Amino acid sequence: MDDLIPKNEGKGDLESCRKALVKARSFELEDGDLINQGIDLVLSTHPPALHLKQLELLLIILRHLTNLSSTLFHRLDVSSNVHEQLIPAFQPSGHLASLILANLDSPLKVQQQRASEVLSLAGHLSNLLPAPSASASVPTTFMVPFFTLAINGGISRRSNLTIISSLLDYIPTSAIPENLVDNLLEDLPVVDCSIVRSNLIVNLLLKLSSTEPEDQRQSSVLKKVLPYFDPELPHAVMVTMNRYFLPALFKEDPSYVPTLLESLSRETELFGAWITVASLGVSLGLVKINELSREDLKDALSHEDTDIRMRAFELVSSVTKDQFNEEILELVKEGFMWNDALPSAGSRSTFSSTTYAFLVKLHQLETLAKRVNRKKPNTDKIIKEQESLNHVLPLCESFHRWFLIYLDKGLIQARRFPVFKILLSLNLLGRYLDVFGDTENIHENVFTQERVEMLLNCQMSEFTEVRLRSRKILESAKIPLPSYESLSTPSSQALLQSALNSINLPRKTQAEAGKSALCILFIKLIRDDKNQNRALEFVGDLINQLETGIEAVEEDLVKGIEEYPLHGSLAAVGDLLSCLDLTSVNAQDAWQPTFHQLFTLIERIWKVTRTVISLAPSVVEGAANASRPDHEIARAYEVLDGADEEEDGEGGEGMDHTGLLSGCWRATRNAGELLATIVSLPINQSGASQTVWTKEGIDTAGQCFLTWMHEIRHRGTFSKIATAFAQLVEAVRPIPNLRGLCEEWLQHELKTIASDQHSTTRRSAGLPYSILSLVSSDEQLINTALTALLDLARVDNGKTSNITKVHSFNVLKIVMLDARQTKWFSQWFEKGVMTALGAFESEDWNVRNVGLILFSTLVHRCLSPPRSGQDLYKSRTTLSTRHSFSSFHAKYPLVIPFITKYLEQHNHNRGNRHSPLFPILIIIRSLRYDGEAGGLVKGLRVTVERYLSSKEHQVRPVVAQALSSLIAPAHSFDIALAISTSHEKSDMNTIHGQMLYLRQLIASVIPWHAVPTCSKQSFEEQLLLLVQRFVPGICPPITQAVLGCVKAYKQNTPPQLSELTKQTSVLSAQYLTNMDNIAFTPGEDARHIAFVEYSLSHGPTEDSVLGLLSKSATETDHEIALHQLPSLAYLWTTRIFDQVLEIGLAGRGGDGVRALALDVLSEVSWSCKVLQGMTKRLRGVMDKLRILIKNQCVPVKEAALVVLGWAVNQAIITGDISATDGLNMLSNPILAFSQEDESQPSRYSALQSLSHLAIHIFRSPNPVLHQTLVRLVQDDDEEIRVEASDIIRRGLNRKRGVVQSKSLEIYWQWLGQYLESLSDAEREKWLIWITDLSLDKQGYEQDLEMFNRHTNSTEVLFEVEPSNIFRDPLVDLYYSNKILKNLKVNSTISETTKARKETQIRNISPEGKDVSLSPIDDAWETKRTLVRRKEYQA
Repeated sequence: MDDLIPKNEGKGDLESCRKALVKARSFELEDGDLINQGIDLVLSTHPPALHLKQLELLLIILRHLTNLSSTLFHRLDVSSNVHEQLIPAFQPSGHLASLILANLDSPLKVQQQRASEVLSLAGHLSNLLPAPSASASVPTTFMVPFFTLAINGGISRRSNLTIISSLLDYIPTSAIPENLVDNLLEDLPVVDCSIVRSNLIVNLLLKLSSTEPEDQRQSSVLKKVLPYFDPELPHAVMVTMNRYFLPALFKEDPSYVPTLLESLSRETELFGAWITVASLGVSLGLVKINELSREDLKDALSHEDTDIRMRAFELVSSVTKDQFNEEILELVKEGFMWNDALPSAGSRSTFSSTTYAFLVKLHQLETLAKRVNRKKPNTDKIIKEQESLNHVLPLCESFHRWFLIYLDKGLIQARRFPVFKILLSLNLLGRYLDVFGDTENIHENVFTQERVEMLLNCQMSEFTEVRLRSRKILESAKIPLPSYESLSTPSSQALLQSALNSINLPRKTQAEAGKSALCILFIKLIRDDKNQNRALEFVGDLINQLETGIEAVEEDLVKGIEEYPLHGSLAAVGDLLSCLDLTSVNAQDAWQPTFHQLFTLIERIWKVTRTVISLAPSVVEGAANASRPDHEIARAYEVLDGADEEEDGEGGEGMDHTGLLSGCWRATRNAGELLATIVSLPINQSGASQTVWTKEGIDTAGQCFLTWMHEIRHRGTFSKIATAFAQLVEAVRPIPNLRGLCEEWLQHELKTIASDQHSTTRRSAGLPYSILSLVSSDEQLINTALTALLDLARVDNGKTSNITKVHSFNVLKIVMLDARQTKWFSQWFEKGVMTALGAFESEDWNVRNVGLILFSTLVHRCLSPPRSGQDLYKSRTTLSTRHSFSSFHAKYPLVIPFITKYLEQHNHNRGNRHSPLFPILIIIRSLRYDGEAGGLVKGLRVTVERYLSSKEHQVRPVVAQALSSLIAPAHSFDIALAISTSHEKSDMNTIHGQMLYLRQLIASVIPWHAVPTCSKQSFEEQLLLLVQRFVPGICPPITQAVLGCVKAYKQNTPPQLSELTKQTSVLSAQYLTNMDNIAFTPGEDARHIAFVEYSLSHGPTEDSVLGLLSKSATETDHEIALHQLPSLAYLWTTRIFDQVLEIGLAGRGGDGVRALALDVLSEVSWSCKVLQGMTKRLRGVMDKLRILIKNQCVPVKEAALVVLGWAVNQAIITGDISATDGLNMLSNPILAFSQEDESQPSRYSALQSLSHLAIHIFRSPNPVLHQTLVRLVQDDDEEIRVEASDIIRRGLNRKRGVVQSKSLEIYWQWLGQYLESLSDAEREKWLIWITDLSLDKQGYEQDLEMFNRHTNSTEVLFEVEPSNIFRDPLVDLYYSNKILKNLKVNSTISETTKARKETQIRNISPEGKDVSLSPIDDAWETKRTLVRRKEYQA
């Protein structure tokens, strides 16, 4: 080979030759001289900068050789050059092979592309040339060795994948390894090179299948592919299949779409992939929606898996103009029906987005159809186009009507459970208006009187999102709301009166409804109010009402705050004022007196309420007398006692301090929010030009906020006031002539902190939040505040007291950890963490405590690896995500030198003196060693290593973890080997620390894949010596650590010597066998547990497990063995079963062990052989379980119920005569455990017990068990609902699971058919339950009581949430009444029941209540519910 050609000269020769070959004609190449010259140039060595030119020349040469091979190869010199020089250069060690490999790994895409093109042409040429004579018996080409090299070099590398892909078409099938496809498929989860890998797999599968009979080709390909549709595989596999593999496969052969759909349809567990393939086929235009299996499509639309339903709905709703017809529209409607109760916000958001896309398409279709219909039908093309779209408008109009009715079914659920029905309906209605709301007739169809009332009724919802969404929809109406066109209409007057009555009610929901109703009316009012008169009058009336209440409170605080609560009026006024537009000078002038009047009223309110809720220190000017109690409750009682004395002890009867406190807190809170509104509103809207407030007035408002933040210590109150204060600050701060106020307020707060006048209890109460409100998102103010606070917090600052330090740390924690200060976090982390570490040395516990809080939050924010959970050391993968020492030091250069200096200057055995050692070690262990950190951590490692021999047991494990972070992985094995041989003369503490360090190195640091086998053997020999010396040994902690070393070693690398595991197991067995002869030693119980866990994790025998479950074993032995047993399938033997059964039934070992044993009995899949011995004992077992269900221990009762269900199932399977008695034993307990008021574990145990009988309860129906099933399928817990629905699926032998609502519908349909097949006598026991459901007596009485209530008032401040917020009793009422109607069994219902039913229907329509009711009244909602009851029961 020639020497390296100079750069410039080589470039010129390569380029000249390439141009000559490009321009050369066929006859000019026949002499072969130009080709030979090019081959010589290509085979010369060139610098990397010329590789691209070299590849381009090689590309031209190969192209000419493949096109003119028959012409050129008759010349001996060309043939010789090709065979003797060019072909050998493509071999694995050849010059061109190296050139190609180097350029395939190049970061430049153009070089990768040229190398790939060269490979393809070389492969093509290899097929044109005769095969090498040495391999004439086996088909091969000269590129096969290069192809094999790429496979052996690792198929995960991009370059090797490119080589295989480029050469695949030119390589004989016999040269392709049999396992290549399987190996490539196993790499599907790998994100890198997904496109190349997927295309290669497709081409390889098709190439290999081409050798098989034509009718078997697709089945052979699918046999390889189908396992990778398993939903249990990592999500990345399905992503790769969907994005890359399937499109490539369908592009090569579209006939795979129907074949794959048919195959996936047959596999229930792969049905999720069916919708994926169907969607892909439709999007690629390979199949139409109407060509898909209608049964499968309907199953997907109603599937139990939310994701499958979402994708199915997206499929049918992505219909194009050509496929839009009534059948597709019915599928879309079905998708809406089965997704009306999506429980998660994420799924509702996805469904809403898909709906929006569908509505946009529908709108586009409507627009297109209208535009086409406007054309004159004067050509055949126009006529044909109009005929093709004739069906669009009628179908769209029909859908509009249906869709609004569908939404009404959700809107009517505004105040019923489950709440996600109304949430989805409001979301979809908003989307509908976004798309179609540009036309007035749509608003007329949407905003009917009935729907407007339903939207107003949403304001009484317990959920903020429901209230906000419905209000937004009402405000978007472009037409006057029917019946609410003006304030003078009866409906508006009723709504206004209800709103005024509601705003001061104790429950927040009622007050929010009143405020929302007032705002809705007010917004409609101010739209047409040019001179502000009507708005001023409206607000003025409300202010007068407020002032009347203030006067009453000023006269008598106790009575006034209850009879004339202030919070509602304050909040309502604030919300109304927020709707104003104050950008004009006239508007500001008109509202200025009102705003100043409100400020005066706010001051009066505080003057009254501070008597109860102000906890200002006595040294503060204007504070209460120092002799008064320093707690709000005590002050409330003081005020109540004073009121009692004034009224001779009679006035306070029945009064509670909570009412007084709540009234004062809420009034002050809302006064603060109103103050922020009236001051910030004109500033926000008009800036510096506002005329409502002077600078002095704004300063007074700010001082008022600071006073509240200092004196109010109730978190719910001062947190809201802090938010209001932040609103004021954000309005003031951008105004240049007002910014100085913020700086003055900040300095005032810093002085307050240093004054030692305020208590540090309740984390300094409002002080941190007042400073946060002032400095948030302002760099200058943050710098000022943090600089001062860090100085005040320093432990060595003798000028500040401990009280000041505690306040400072509390403020630092709140300010530094606030999300809005994230961009400045790094600037202050160092000083913050060093100040916090200093706090650990304080003699005052309070200072150490707040220092710990600040330190932990700072370190967690800065150093916690992403998605690590609680255990940082749970895997090497998690540890690898830690920040490196070098990156941490580059970002925070002061921290590591600081902690190194501290550790060097302090002794590791310093007695009880307070020290930041632990937090320092936590910082070190939270970092990761890297190559650039060698010099940085060298001194730190030596210093930390001294602490391995610490006398404090808790310190040594953390030191071991910290040291493992300071070791280079490349040197870790040598260090571990040295530790294992250097413990002869050490004390116990040192040995224990070294063993912990060794275990940490084995488990987390040593790269075992790089350690030679001989070195591993040497290390195992040392481990074996440690085992022989310290197992069991005389020091339990050391024994534990050594066993941990052996366990970690076995988990990370296969042992080379069986002797290590064998001897450790033998010593463990000997220890456990001779437990009775071992004298007690401190820590013995922990060592015993370590031996038991080791034995069970290293292939325990049946006898050893039986020993751990025997009567002589401890309770701990039982627990550990029972925990491990479900994972040891080879130990599910008859002897083990009998022992577990005895423990579960006899209760040997305590209730905890008994519950575990019972769980094992029902969870393990015991073989038929094991259960044969149960046949004669079933009755006795069930009798004992019946007694256990009444046990006082709840977990035992729950576990026994599940086992009883399992035992009854076994009795039914074996035909045991005790099966019937078992069902009777089970019925009542399982019904009791499924009650809504029971705990989730109890209800889940009822579900598990019922699950064992899934098939039997439908073959031989039992009304009590079916009552339990209906209850569980509507349970509050989603997991229980899903599994109960699956019981229905299995019991009715359905192929696929369905959504809960359809599952319930299917069940009631089955029950109706079953009851029709029974005689009257057999049906009677079922009708008792069904009739109770059809009456819903409890719900009816509650509705009637609420309906007859005169107002919305209630004495209950916080309503107790029902046990089940998913089940709606009206659903059961609907289905049960439907069954009774179909059965026509009214004659079988008792006269008492019929009379009660008739009374219900009569009472539903009482007279004289309609006139004054508004949609935000409880009675209005109740009346609507009663009407629904009447419709269902009629």
